Amino acid sequence: MDSGSGMSFAQTHMAKCGWKEGRGLGREETGRTDPIKVKLKFDNAGFGHDQAEEFTFQWWDHVFNKAADNLSVSKNEKGGIELHQKEKLVVSKSRPSAALAAMKEKLYGSFVK
Repeated sequence: MDSGSGMSFAQTHMAKCGWKEGRGLGREETGRTDPIKVKLKFDNAGFGHDQAEEFTFQWWDHVFNKAADNLSVSKNEKGGIELHQKEKLVVSKSRPSAALAAMKEKLYGSFVK
């Protein structure tokens, strides 16, 4: 079992520790008998990144759910249905910069410098 017999480094090392080909790993030899297959990674994305996410994310579903979360539905005493907005976006026509600042604060207010 020398390096000339064609054994890999791992097989040689494991043979020194008592392992024999065809037997499982571990004390009772119940572990894996086949080698773990290596997967080569050629892209720049990190582990766990889903490249197909941009094709599976339905933005319209997200927008609808966000709009629906802003509504509350209730019955009135006459048996009719009433819709109420939880948050109203206030836009001032006289000072568009104030409304824009309020929208920016709402969007980016949670970010920290």
